Amino acid sequence: MHDTSAPATPRYSPFWPLLILLAAVLIGMGWRWSELRQQMNQTRDQVQRLEPAAGQARNINNGIKIFMNDLKGLMSADAGARSIVERHVTPPAAR
Repeated sequence: MHDTSAPATPRYSPFWPLLILLAAVLIGMGWRWSELRQQMNQTRDQVQRLEPAAGQARNINNGIKIFMNDLKGLMSADAGARSIVERHVTPPAAR
């Protein structure tokens, strides 16, 4: 005879939802990793493109430092040079 009792409740396995969730997380991580690599490549390209300008700026800065040191030495040795420096180089607030 047939059993006419209550129908069996279906059993759901957590495997498929967890697999879908894991796949979504891995795809998201891969997407972010791809974006990060692209940004790193762009940053590297910008640094390489700006390196000549940065080298020029360093050279100019070093030249100005050397010039200022020479000017300080000349200013301490010559009163005429001191008046020129005070007139043209020294800021008005410091006079």
